Amino acid sequence: MFIDDVIAKIWEPSYIEYKRIYDKAMNTDTDKLFHTLAGQKMSTIYYPNGLTMSVLATSGCPHRFREDRISGCSMCNYQSYFFNTYASMAALKKKDINLYAKAVRLSFENARGVMSKPNLFELISASDTLSREELPPQAFEELFGKNDLFSKKPFKYIMETRAPSVTSESMEMLKKYLGNKSRVLLELGIESSDEWIRNHWINKDITNKDIITAVELIHQAGFKFSINILFGIPMLTEQQSIEIFKKSVEWADELGADEILCFPLSRKEGTLQGFLYKELRDSQRLIDAGLVNGEHTGLPWLFSALEAVHQVAVERPSVIKKLNFAQQSSAQSPVENTSAYNSSIDCYCSRNNIDVLEQFGRDKNIAKLEEALENLQNDPCYKDYVNLIKKQKNAGNISDTITILGEEIAKKLWPESCEEKLYGLKKELTLYGTKE
Repeated sequence: MFIDDVIAKIWEPSYIEYKRIYDKAMNTDTDKLFHTLAGQKMSTIYYPNGLTMSVLATSGCPHRFREDRISGCSMCNYQSYFFNTYASMAALKKKDINLYAKAVRLSFENARGVMSKPNLFELISASDTLSREELPPQAFEELFGKNDLFSKKPFKYIMETRAPSVTSESMEMLKKYLGNKSRVLLELGIESSDEWIRNHWINKDITNKDIITAVELIHQAGFKFSINILFGIPMLTEQQSIEIFKKSVEWADELGADEILCFPLSRKEGTLQGFLYKELRDSQRLIDAGLVNGEHTGLPWLFSALEAVHQVAVERPSVIKKLNFAQQSSAQSPVENTSAYNSSIDCYCSRNNIDVLEQFGRDKNIAKLEEALENLQNDPCYKDYVNLIKKQKNAGNISDTITILGEEIAKKLWPESCEEKLYGLKKELTLYGTKE
């Protein structure tokens, strides 16, 4: 697919370095490699409301790290920060899967201690926690077997996984090691209910059927699940992102999600939005269409997030109790990033927008949300936002927008063969709207 080739091209220099590190690790004595990796200490983030996220040292996201390339989700980069670890752990897994499993556990203990005291909610974070490729049964045994990670069970374990990794076998494994079903929450990152956008633009390689099957298996096993939805589809217009978000929340509710977690898009190196910011923010064609906007390129406006949540709350009030919000500031991510904002990253209305969303996440008070939205519309930044919305009408519909973006991206990445790449994208776009 066009987008998979784009992300692979962006990551091409990193892939060369990854292979170098991997090959070096493969040529290292296994015990020596293990002892080096046994000292790995990954990231721990303490969130409000009793939540701690512990990142495990693993071989990395199987969707990102492949045999012939590094690609994966176009909006995501949690990998470059721990690049050396992922490459070396992949080699250790190939050489000795039991030592790999021990190294995974040690990465937790190095950060949190042995049999540490748990927080109320513990997010045990591999890229795809139920993937047998990333966390094989030996690793699950090391993490959750007779010697637990904690001195006592946390109130709730939270685990992120891709829908195709939810299988009858993985559900049985969770029941075996974690027991009480009400104390496990599985997070499924679907990003968008629009299957074409999810796979041909966000590059998740997850079908709606995959998601429906995963939900059925989770329900049958008795576990709870969250559906994670992205607000701000990379490089689409504000209005397009609002409409996709609303439909996605509605679908998540229909699927029976226990929680709907909304993530405003942030900008990172190695992502589609990061590439547009770095390489194409001065493109006059994209400027005229309102698709790049100087320092703001690649980020949604918080006004849009607030408007989208308000429309969801008014049109589907039953979903309000399920809505929660995450990673609204750069400090809430383990990698360097720029979070969504309004006209200026340090303007008052941006901080106020975040406060309003966080408050709504707590009290679910739609009257207060409407009052805050009305007040924010009097902010000087709101005029800039309205002008951008008008300008973005030049981008046309979603198919038109992606065509414009695709043409500029292809010319930048493949100046000698852009027509061939664009032929593939336009062929894919003929399917847009046929899979909803």
